[in-house]
Amino acid sequence: MSKSGRIVPVNDLYSIKSDKSQGSFSLSSCSKQNDKELSDNKLSIRKNPILRHLLSFRVFIISVINALVIITVLSIWLTSYLMNSNASVKTTNMIVELTLEKVSALIYFELQKAKTASHMMAQNYNSKSISEREIDQLRVYQFSLINLMPVSSMALAIGENGISNSHAIILSETPVFTLIWYEQENGGKLYSYNINSTTGYKLNLRDVVDYNVTLTYFYAESMNLFRTYPNGAFGSVYVDITGSVTLHYSSPIYNQTFLPQEQKLIGISKANILLVKISEFLSKIHVMTNGYLILTEYDTNNVIGASLQLPPRNNTDRIHTYQILDRNAGNLMKKIHKRGIDHTNGTSSISVEFDGIVYLVSIIPYNYENILWKLIVVLEQREVQEAVIKSTFIIVFVAIATIVLGVTCSFGIGFLIATPFRNLQLELKRMEILDLDQVENHSSFFTEIKDIYFSVNETVGYLKEFRSFIPETILEKVNNNERVQNEDGQSTITNSSSNEESFKSVLNVGLFSNNCTVLYVMFTDLDNNVIPDENELAKIISKVVVGVTTLCKTFKADCQTKNYDRFVIIFNHKEKHLSPIDLALKIKTNLTPTNSAQNHKINVQIGICTGKVLLGNVGNKQLRFPAAVGEAVRKAKDLAVLNFMSGTHILVDEKTINTYVQYLYLPVDRYKKENSKMIETVYEIVGRDEVVENDEWMYELEKKNSNQKIVEYSDKFLQLFSLEFEKTQLEELKLYFESLEHVMIDKRIIDRLIKIIDSCLQTNLNPSSYYSLIKQNISINFGEQHLQ
Repeated sequence: MSKSGRIVPVNDLYSIKSDKSQGSFSLSSCSKQNDKELSDNKLSIRKNPILRHLLSFRVFIISVINALVIITVLSIWLTSYLMNSNASVKTTNMIVELTLEKVSALIYFELQKAKTASHMMAQNYNSKSISEREIDQLRVYQFSLINLMPVSSMALAIGENGISNSHAIILSETPVFTLIWYEQENGGKLYSYNINSTTGYKLNLRDVVDYNVTLTYFYAESMNLFRTYPNGAFGSVYVDITGSVTLHYSSPIYNQTFLPQEQKLIGISKANILLVKISEFLSKIHVMTNGYLILTEYDTNNVIGASLQLPPRNNTDRIHTYQILDRNAGNLMKKIHKRGIDHTNGTSSISVEFDGIVYLVSIIPYNYENILWKLIVVLEQREVQEAVIKSTFIIVFVAIATIVLGVTCSFGIGFLIATPFRNLQLELKRMEILDLDQVENHSSFFTEIKDIYFSVNETVGYLKEFRSFIPETILEKVNNNERVQNEDGQSTITNSSSNEESFKSVLNVGLFSNNCTVLYVMFTDLDNNVIPDENELAKIISKVVVGVTTLCKTFKADCQTKNYDRFVIIFNHKEKHLSPIDLALKIKTNLTPTNSAQNHKINVQIGICTGKVLLGNVGNKQLRFPAAVGEAVRKAKDLAVLNFMSGTHILVDEKTINTYVQYLYLPVDRYKKENSKMIETVYEIVGRDEVVENDEWMYELEKKNSNQKIVEYSDKFLQLFSLEFEKTQLEELKLYFESLEHVMIDKRIIDRLIKIIDSCLQTNLNPSSYYSLIKQNISINFGEQHLQ
């Protein structure tokens, strides 16, 4: 029942009232007049076709601009650029290929020496030409191999069947180059001697240590490699007993028998090469002026050699590529390795900018037998392209000299073509935001521009007629976008592209999810049954519609007019000083002067819900309108309808009161959505929770008492609907609600609560299962039981 005393069915509340009126707007006379003017204008130009072609804007642009740009820029600069770019790429590839050939030849020569020396000693041992029992003979033999190959060390190690024999001659590089002989027999002590670098004879005893060859890294690794490479293989790079970084090649040796079935693996024949030899050779390779190369292990990135100055090693440590300080190469390697480039399948070429310099880096895998290394060639792009750049500068200088004449002429041409474009851009921008009154009439000497100006003026005339039919929300969004851009201090012309994008975004078809607060506003008794005077009814409706839309502008809310008495208001901005609750209170209170002035009671019911809503435009290119879709919209509509039964004007859901906590709320009912299991409490807005000044103690006391009653009522309300059936507590709550004054709480709310308690006492129903459900009518339910 409405406050006017008239029963309002729910079906009528959901229906949309509209008076269909027929009308038409004809543009036939205006169109005919404009067509005649346009026809006369074009006819006067067609009388002189020669003048028309001479004054053609298109011919003028093609003959001047295209001749300058195509002939000078494309024919001179583009050709030189492409040729020089190809030359730069070929130069880089050639440098990399030459460097790879040099390095590959060196590495092959060094590795082949170790392999040959190891195989020779293994074959001589297996054929009984040498023996570990003839120590002096073995020493002389190894001494001759070191001088023949040359390699850094030769070693014959037997460690199988519980034996530990080791005989080796090593060229030590620290502190000076010295030849040292190591011998061990039958697992005894390891003796080291200085030997004569010319004859190989022993000179003096250096040291005696405990030693077990089977526990050395190179021996264990060699035995494992023989399983995959039975004829011998290269081992890992390691630091030997003298502190030198070496690479060894190991060959298997067998017990000295000529019967194949009796041969057994008993040890290794090993030859070492010093990596310092490779590094010394690489340091002599010059990769242009500022380029360099680094040879590293594939997995560990430890340096094998480089054309850079390497930092000194600490004890037995290896040098990592990140530790190279020369030319800041270590930090460059870090950046390259972070790129995660796979270089096992071929050469990888990348461009890296580091410390303001662009480097051309080629990473080339190097494979030899079981060795997998990688060669990193680094070139400065500036150096590679230096010759190319010089030649390009010469060609560009010639092109610039040719273009100067065209640029001189282009000043006059640019002024002629820029003026109409600027005028058009300015007027189209004003048309874009529908600021049609500011559009000026222009004219031009050129035929095409003059026709465009004429069409623009005609379009403005039509747009002024259609502007009144565009929803105010669309115009407000466009104006808001324009105001934001103007506040940034940018000019009108520079903002044209951004204005166009913002305008298109407002008109785009599609729905997008947003978290916002929805207000569903319903006005009742706005029809000729209540207000028979048509003129008075029209004035009241106009004031209501204008008042709602004006308040929405003030609160920066999106108002969608469903009918003259139905509004969906979307509140989706985060400005704290603007609240949807204040907007609802303003809509309610601003109707009081209208009601009293016309002596008609206008009822407003507002439902407020917060949640996800699909917002946007729906339709197609011919017809589109703004839409708000979602459970929050439907729920706000249900709450607006629920006001009729509760005797309230504004109802909000729980999520809204949790969002806007600075207001006082009064619980009035429990609501359940159709096809939902969740029951929630809906609240009426009492007002703001205001802060009272100290000197207003009397008002503060009254406010405190009023707030205390609201809190007490809210506690009793929530207590009622949290109970299972308990007769004593229900009777106490009934006495409490019967004792309430109806000044603060509407009598219909209290009567309904008492009716609910009576129904529970009579039927033994649980109050906690009570809820209101809105379908075609408002129904009161206890769980699955329906209460009339």
